[in-house]
Amino acid sequence: MNKFSLLSISCAAIFLSGCDHYSAKLASLDEPVQEVYEIAPASGGEMSFGKYLETQYYQMARYEQDKMYDYKAAKYYTEKAQALSQGKMVAPASPEEFDISASKMPALQEARMDLEDALHLFNIPENRYAMAMAQSRYDCWVDEAEENKEMPKCRAEFEQAMRSLVIPEYFYEEDIFEDDIFDLDV
Repeated sequence: MNKFSLLSISCAAIFLSGCDHYSAKLASLDEPVQEVYEIAPASGGEMSFGKYLETQYYQMARYEQDKMYDYKAAKYYTEKAQALSQGKMVAPASPEEFDISASKMPALQEARMDLEDALHLFNIPENRYAMAMAQSRYDCWVDEAEENKEMPKCRAEFEQAMRSLVIPEYFYEEDIFEDDIFDLDV
């Protein structure tokens, strides 16, 4: 073996060892409990929104990797779960960053605005789990739209989570609630 071949092999090994694969990140995340909405921490308090969201993204990453073999989606959800595990908050997917047909874009954009409003207006402990479900399923809906799948599961779960939100008491006290604040008939 000549010196050039040996050098090439050594360089390739060094570069490959420096690569970071999402599956290692996914494996490094602590596996969350199955039904987190039924569990309260030992402190007696509720889990945080971030922890619920991390759990949802983790479960979606596992599903995409193990059942759907969609490694791109698995990587996307893993990166979000990892950021949350490090205490960083993640935003809902921005459909403009995905390759989505123009016909699907308006519904996704309107749903994202509704989700962002809900994240700000309905941020109470009773809504943490539903908000995590809504955000994770919205991201799933965006992923399905990019893949041009006509599977309504993620959209339906997003809409169900949004409908299950508890309206904070102060909305009634300040008379600022409108029945049509979220138009899910998109």
